[in-house]
Amino acid sequence: MVPPCTESLRNPVISLYPVPSYEPGVDDDDRSTWSKVTCFAEALPALDHTAQHQFQGSVELGTKIATTYSESPLALRDGKQMEPDDYFRKQNFHNADHAADGKKKFKLTADKKEQIANQDLGREKMDDMSATAILHEMLKITDADIAKAAWKSVEKLSTEERGKISMDLLEQRIGKQAFDALPEAESRILHLFIFIGCGAHKSLNAFCYGVVEMRDTWKWEGLKGPCDLANKSHELATKIAANNNNTEASKRCEKSCPRGGVKLCELAGALFRHKDGETGIRKSIVCLWKLGNMNSTIFRRRTFPDVSNTRYQSHSYAVAELLVFRDDYQELVEEICDGKTKQGPNHLEGNVLKGLQDPDTLAELGAMALEGVTVSWPYMGLIRSPPEGQKFVNALSPEMVKLHRNKIIPFCENFALHPEKVLDPSTPLNELTLDGEPLIDETIIPTLCMLAPQLPNLNLMISAMFRGTANGWRLFTTEYTNDPDDSRCIASLSPELLALLGQIPMTNDSNEGILGSLRKYIKFNPSSDAHTFSSLTRSKRNNLEAFISKLCQPDDQSYVMHLARELDESGEVRRFRDQYLKLQKERAELSRKRVEDIARKRADELKRLNDIGVITDCALIKGMKLPQLKDQFRQHKHVRRDPELANVTQSSLKNKQAWLDAILAAVERMGPDQ
Repeated sequence: MVPPCTESLRNPVISLYPVPSYEPGVDDDDRSTWSKVTCFAEALPALDHTAQHQFQGSVELGTKIATTYSESPLALRDGKQMEPDDYFRKQNFHNADHAADGKKKFKLTADKKEQIANQDLGREKMDDMSATAILHEMLKITDADIAKAAWKSVEKLSTEERGKISMDLLEQRIGKQAFDALPEAESRILHLFIFIGCGAHKSLNAFCYGVVEMRDTWKWEGLKGPCDLANKSHELATKIAANNNNTEASKRCEKSCPRGGVKLCELAGALFRHKDGETGIRKSIVCLWKLGNMNSTIFRRRTFPDVSNTRYQSHSYAVAELLVFRDDYQELVEEICDGKTKQGPNHLEGNVLKGLQDPDTLAELGAMALEGVTVSWPYMGLIRSPPEGQKFVNALSPEMVKLHRNKIIPFCENFALHPEKVLDPSTPLNELTLDGEPLIDETIIPTLCMLAPQLPNLNLMISAMFRGTANGWRLFTTEYTNDPDDSRCIASLSPELLALLGQIPMTNDSNEGILGSLRKYIKFNPSSDAHTFSSLTRSKRNNLEAFISKLCQPDDQSYVMHLARELDESGEVRRFRDQYLKLQKERAELSRKRVEDIARKRADELKRLNDIGVITDCALIKGMKLPQLKDQFRQHKHVRRDPELANVTQSSLKNKQAWLDAILAAVERMGPDQ
């Protein structure tokens, strides 16, 4: 088994296809008894998490499913066959998060589906074409086309490989012509493949954009902002820089110093609920909670939010806990510190206390808590509360389209423009919460109203948080944009296409949950592996027992046992391990070579600059051409190490005069003898 960090879910679920119930006494030929279900496929480790390897896993999975069925006695009795390409023909949507690799995999899958559709059309068209016409189209395929399709030079291809690639290209070429001649309604059905992003990830990303906006707002407004929450090493580096009057080092330390509400949440998570279960004062909190020394509502889940493990929405829950019960947490930490043999807080405890007493840090906590209670938490309730009789919320439903297209962004923008409305008791519920329902946590707003006189920048942070959140929602809800001409948008789908898509889950929980289940399984079964987990999970989740009881016969059991023995003997797991170790070695060697190349280039550049020398005669400098000016700039920045040029990039110098001004200023600062 590869290390957990390299595990990648290769299409763990195949979602929402109508299947029979396989219940006894039910006519499975009657499609009215069928229902759409989500089936588990496999959760196997991958060499890496790149889109290419994820897509290759999909291709392998489709081939495995098609081959297993087509060669089975069941297929022989059904009189049917399944092609590997059927796996892609049946896909109409991609439900995933918004990560770059997921978007790229979506593009690869869409291209594959389009290629298959064109080949299907090409085969049909060729049946009606004369041999002369087919030969004429074949002659248009060049060696360059073949090399591009094969990802290698034509000389390295065997005659058989070249012939197969040429035939595929021919079918695609003729199919493309046939596709272009189809009516728009038919062509759209053939290439129907739309991306629907997971709603939970949308909310998470929008929240992150709000946090970034708060951080940037301090700079734009010229304010000091939250207090430093540096670790011991960073604090020591800052002191050394200050003692040595090193202005450049001090600026770098200040710029990189961690601070703000999110950092305080991380420190509090490490102190109150560390992921190792031992570090911090978690046991003391549990004891105090049991004794009733603290308000029992402080631990709605009986523990501090799991920020240390970065659980979903743990930061928004944590800011609410820290804000509402700030005095209780401060008192708890102080009591623990006073009860030590050597009294006083350690560095972590000291930073938590400092953050809980800093007005600007509390302002960030307040803004994040308000975003959670008015937007994020109600939103999660909306997308995870399916209608009666349904298993999930449909992303294509009119309610979800209206929410993402017309409501959520204006709602956030309203608070960004009028932050005072959040704390105004006269604000109606339909303007205070996204769902128009009472606040999930009614303690947050009264707490902020009491703290507001001590937080001069509270409204500024509320405005920044909701402004950033609105920008995030705008970026991650593009599929809901009201643009009928954009095929990526739901608005472009006709009623027929919407009916063909059916229902799409608003969240990607089925995929994400499998990864958690796999990790938990490996934790409690360390000698097992992902292949065994996949087999067990398929048996439990796919109604396999009912399927076997109703449709399978003894020859099917013999066939499956034969396949299992073949898989055990194939050495698939061993081959994967060998490939992973080989890839890891190749990456290490490539990285070492890259580091050596960079060091060599830097050394050669320094030698070249030293050979040129520094020119301090202003008259000579003014007569230099641009390449010479660039060399002198590098002399002052890299050889003489002018602190003022440390953060000046070459791209920021837009013309020759800018280069000249920067060099003359450096000469004046450093002097001729430096």
